[in-house]
Amino acid sequence: MKLLALRYKEIETNWNLPEIKFDNLSLFVGASGVGKTKILKALSNLKRLSEGKELEKHTPSLNWSITFTENGDTYTWTGEIEIKRDIESLYKNNSNETPGIEFIYEKLETTKNNNISVTQIFERNKSTVSFINDGIVPKVTASKSCINIFSEEDSIKPIQSAFEKMIFFIFEEERKVVVSNNPRVDILETIDDSQYESALLALKETNMPIFLKLLFTQLYFPNIFEKIKRDFINIFDFVEDVRLNNDVRYISNDNSEAWVIQLKEEDTDWISLSDISSGMLKSLLFISMTYLSSSSSVILIDEFENSLGINCIDLLFSNQNSDMQFILTSHHPYIVNNISMNNWKIVSRVPGGIIVRSASDYHLGASKHEAFKQLMNLDAYTEGREE
Repeated sequence: MKLLALRYKEIETNWNLPEIKFDNLSLFVGASGVGKTKILKALSNLKRLSEGKELEKHTPSLNWSITFTENGDTYTWTGEIEIKRDIESLYKNNSNETPGIEFIYEKLETTKNNNISVTQIFERNKSTVSFINDGIVPKVTASKSCINIFSEEDSIKPIQSAFEKMIFFIFEEERKVVVSNNPRVDILETIDDSQYESALLALKETNMPIFLKLLFTQLYFPNIFEKIKRDFINIFDFVEDVRLNNDVRYISNDNSEAWVIQLKEEDTDWISLSDISSGMLKSLLFISMTYLSSSSSVILIDEFENSLGINCIDLLFSNQNSDMQFILTSHHPYIVNNISMNNWKIVSRVPGGIIVRSASDYHLGASKHEAFKQLMNLDAYTEGREE
């Protein structure tokens, strides 16, 4: 998958995101609270809708258009949903009620292999659904996207595959993963050289926590595990070795010893999770994710400086990640200064929403150094508003 463009609107609040374009690396920069995180949240909501999952309880009604590529074809998915809540839940902040979703409109179009002609795969409104080659189809539930309802159709499978490649790196969730002392998979115990690549590809495409993928990699794909270790040690050169091992101090859900990450530093014994800094753990999980995700994944990271930090900037440009797309947010000057100004997406507030502009839109300096100095004095960046 590669994201090309997004337009998004929250109907009740009238919060509007005009169409933005994505690059292979897009760094959304701007003042705190300006709306950078909401862009990633918008993408998360669309991923959940495509998968038939519930939205968070305070999500408003939405209207959107998202364009992306998958397997060389370009797709545009547009839609509008209405969120239905009972009156009581509107006034209860602690209500556990999830919002009811009703699709008001939805359309999926594709352009095949750079052909200029557009083919409509499906279109729905409140009363009918028309599907490619089949005309009007029987009425379907209004609470689910047609992408989810018709996920087994050949014309829809690439869409499902694309959204599965959208990966949100959320460290606090990853660090909570606990694995028991018997995670072995029988089918992987017997793989031979002829099955190796297909088994590794299956692991990359599997939707499971990064830590569990890393454990399977140590057990069954040791050469990949060695590459992950190498990249990690290149960042933290005082580390001599990395392993996943059972530790009696950590108990899994079945009351067995849990697997934990352990590091060996110079002149020390192995140290376990509680003695490893969060920055080191984040970096190891990030490196693992880049090796153990589909090569055409879209990696989304909010507040890059907090989620990972400066140690991982160079990894964004490694050959290992050349086919991946990264969508990041940050307001940290060091992060901004170490990523090309061609990748900056400067976010600022306007009445009724936000606007996203490039460095060239503000005619920032031709050199990176000059452009950075001008950005640091730009009201759109420092104050979150345009002059």
